[in-house]
Amino acid sequence: GYGMISTGPRKGETYTTETVSPLASLTKFLGTGLLLQFVEQGLIGFDEPAAKYLPALQDFRHESPPTIRDLYTHTAGFTGHWGDTLNDLEEVVADVYPTLKSNSPHQYHGVGHALGAKIMESIAGESITRLYRRCLLDPLGCGKSALEKTSYGTTSTARDLVKIGQLMANQGKYGDQLFFTPGTLQGMVPIPGRDRFEPELKIRWGVGIKILDNDGLSEQEFGGSGACGSFLVIDPARDLVIAMTRFEDGKTYDDFLACKRAFIQTIKDTLK
Repeated sequence: GYGMISTGPRKGETYTTETVSPLASLTKFLGTGLLLQFVEQGLIGFDEPAAKYLPALQDFRHESPPTIRDLYTHTAGFTGHWGDTLNDLEEVVADVYPTLKSNSPHQYHGVGHALGAKIMESIAGESITRLYRRCLLDPLGCGKSALEKTSYGTTSTARDLVKIGQLMANQGKYGDQLFFTPGTLQGMVPIPGRDRFEPELKIRWGVGIKILDNDGLSEQEFGGSGACGSFLVIDPARDLVIAMTRFEDGKTYDDFLACKRAFIQTIKDTLK
């Protein structure tokens, strides 16, 4: 497939495909690349209760327990971006667990991703930082990426992002390596009827991903973005991967969206 990468100046310095940049919430999408491997191996199920994997949550009777999918689609009842630095996160969640339920009203947050990481740590017996490195970054050759958290606060380069995007475009393969199969990847894409939430109905939500209707790509497009302006999108219909890294999204979010659409349109025009 095609890998299109953005470059440009920053404060008088050359901004290249190797410039290390913040990812902000694009981190959520990258974490999905790790989660997919656990699902592929049968260690985690998208629609299994999160409590199944955490003993601290298993003593409660719950008629509608939040699932792994709920954690990653922001429908588990959490708010805020906290939890990554709490060693006892599952114990903290246990205090409020009876009030949480599957398919809760959509509230964009980072706690679900942090709890998902806790589950993967518990299963593998390794920290999330080591899992990122061993299972995703090193096999892909993403030497300049630093992922330590699950929903924000990580850094990468445009070139590293394209490698991760190509893994997704290849439906789980990269070179001679198999990370997950197409069926597992399909499980994370938005489910009609459970993908659009008030007040942002123009956004379709999947497991760790979001799709914007106004990107100008095909209906198969998926990816993620962050408040700093960095984004990664994959369009399987065009075998296309687009990555942009930025330090900030600009004066206004609308200006950034206009720049993003123009950038994507320019790439589409070169492929005609």
